[in-house]
Amino acid sequence: MRALKLDPRETHEDVLEMTWNQLVQRHLLPIPWACQCSEGSPPGIKPAHDYRWIEFPEDVEVPSNLTQPRSETMWGLTKLALKKTRDHSRRYESRCRQRQNEIRRDRKLASKGNAGKSGRINLKTSERVEFFKDVPPTTLFDFLYWMRRRLNYIDDDSFLAEGISPFSAASFNRDLVLIARATLHSLECIVDAAVGEDHLKGLRDKFSAQVPESLQGDSVGSRYA
Repeated sequence: MRALKLDPRETHEDVLEMTWNQLVQRHLLPIPWACQCSEGSPPGIKPAHDYRWIEFPEDVEVPSNLTQPRSETMWGLTKLALKKTRDHSRRYESRCRQRQNEIRRDRKLASKGNAGKSGRINLKTSERVEFFKDVPPTTLFDFLYWMRRRLNYIDDDSFLAEGISPFSAASFNRDLVLIARATLHSLECIVDAAVGEDHLKGLRDKFSAQVPESLQGDSVGSRYA
């Protein structure tokens, strides 16, 4: 961001979006990281608008949620992941909540301080469609970020409610760590090829020198060792 003279972003999500945009503009991302899902319409809106798929092979359909993960279903499951992520876009849902709060406030003012009508507020279809148009193209980065948010803030009781064993929970955590490390490794290889090995090695050495001795044997300390 400093090298490109870009203004700092306020949230983690904004930083990820800006980083992805810069990588895409420079054509540095390989497939499937370059794949995108755009357009479409909010869940429950009819008639539904078609999604626009970018960097996907032709004739790939969005499969059922029950589709088994296999090599031959990889592209379909990738579409499914992007579609689900886009349907539950944090930006879209946040904008809807903001509009609902505005309506509640207006109702309260109109009733001269009384609570006014309470309960669920249904937004107009035109408003929901307009909010959904503001959602940027969805990528695998959005999917991983959405999954991380669900694990941290939404589905923390899933393992307890479903009676999943500690072994299964630990295995699931290791799988997520593997996905994250593989993703970072792929991006680091791209950065390495773009900026040169000497520059990246200097960054690794500088990072390693700042890691406390107590973490040297941990993944935090060994990552750039």
